[in-house]
Amino acid sequence: DADEKVGVMRFEGKLGPDYRLGHHNFFVITRYNRSQNYAMSVFELAEQIASATGN
Repeated sequence: DADEKVGVMRFEGKLGPDYRLGHHNFFVITRYNRSQNYAMSVFELAEQIASATGN
């Protein structure tokens, strides 16, 4: 959607900076816990669960 708001976030990776776009769900998670690292962990866990269950 051309009108969707996103945020650009920078995380420190093993090989240097890692840039990610945050969409609506990312910011919903940060309402519960303001840490971007927490939100990224939730996202990565969800991706692993989806991959393991074939979704």
